Amino acid sequence: MQNRIMGGDCHSYEEALGIISEYVETELSGSIPTKNKNKEDHTHER
Repeated sequence: MQNRIMGGDCHSYEEALGIISEYVETELSGSIPTKNKNKEDHTHER
């Protein structure tokens, strides 16, 4: 995540927040489609 943000993959605060939203819940969570389809879902169903 840090490499993507600091390495030049994003050019604005909104792009950086979008990358962070792929890992943690932010104000943008759910409104941006995730690019990483291989990310595991760690939620538990009851």
